[in-house]
Amino acid sequence: MLRDSKGKRPLDIEVPEDQWIEMMQHIRNGIFKKLKSVRVMQSIDKNIAAGIYVYAVEEFGKLLLLREAPSHGGQRRVKYAEEFVDHKVKTEKAYGYFQNNNFHVCMILGQGCPGQTSDVDEEKWDNVIVDLAANTEARLSIFYSDFVYDSNQDPVVESQPDVEPEMLRRATEQLEIATKGLPS
Repeated sequence: MLRDSKGKRPLDIEVPEDQWIEMMQHIRNGIFKKLKSVRVMQSIDKNIAAGIYVYAVEEFGKLLLLREAPSHGGQRRVKYAEEFVDHKVKTEKAYGYFQNNNFHVCMILGQGCPGQTSDVDEEKWDNVIVDLAANTEARLSIFYSDFVYDSNQDPVVESQPDVEPEMLRRATEQLEIATKGLPS
């Protein structure tokens, strides 16, 4: 991750066109590797598979943001700190694409999520991956064990989100189709 001598991320960076293309291909390849890992991991641990899937969704959002980087003089200006490395921005970008391009299945991994098929409620779309992509703590809860407070403010063991294997399989297939459908 890029940081200056004071530890701050640069707001914007300029990269040559060929490096921009290389990064886009690197992200695309990474998405495909993550999706392949999801397929393998599903038979071992569906929750870890779902966590890997969420990271693939985030990378898909990064790919979309990078595609929008303006070109001038053979360089691309990448909004680094506020987009390229911002988990929420990348995830929201992916969700927007899914909504606008009829890939709603990519947003649904568990029963009880709003919009079990393509009827995702506009106000609740950011919660449809069982809150995994809503914040970093929720995503990490898949990979780490921790305590949370119950309604009485007593510490209890945090439970993992309920992931439906068939929904995860369908979401993985659709994300792969969406990624392949983006022009290089």
